[in-house]
Amino acid sequence: MKQKLSIRDLTFIGMGAAILAVLSQFSIPIPFSTVPITLQVPAVILLALIYTPKQSFLSVIIFILLGAVGLPVFSNFHGGLNVILGPTGGYIIGFPLMALIIGYSKKLDNPILTFILVYIAIAVDYFTGVLQLSIVAHLSLPAALAAGLYPFIIKDIIVVFLTVLLGVKIRQRLSTALL
Repeated sequence: MKQKLSIRDLTFIGMGAAILAVLSQFSIPIPFSTVPITLQVPAVILLALIYTPKQSFLSVIIFILLGAVGLPVFSNFHGGLNVILGPTGGYIIGFPLMALIIGYSKKLDNPILTFILVYIAIAVDYFTGVLQLSIVAHLSLPAALAAGLYPFIIKDIIVVFLTVLLGVKIRQRLSTALL
């Protein structure tokens, strides 16, 4: 049976897409890479930890669709299919998968497994991102890894750890109130 979205679901989905759009603008270019440091990944993690899996997945899909039609929601106020099909678009394409993988952790209700699933989700995002970077930018796999993975590993280990701690705390506080 098809389940309809409630007004509350639609509100959370819209807010989630807006949160992603705002946090995407916090971007730090890296001189030796075409991939900037952004707050998109922490935003996807937080949404997936706080929202229901359906809400977080649809928030990310709406965010991507808004960007695909040209709204400047991606980093540095960029938008359009050229961003999604460009060298860094694979990371954006990986966001819905991240939301689904992390959203599954809510069913497990285990902090250790939550951390593991978030790191798996990050690995999936890196896979889609580095693969597209390699193909679109005509880079060898080692060159794509050097530009699109290695510079971010330590940062992401720390950011993921802090984001999961924050997300789990927020989820605990909101679980009875809103969601």
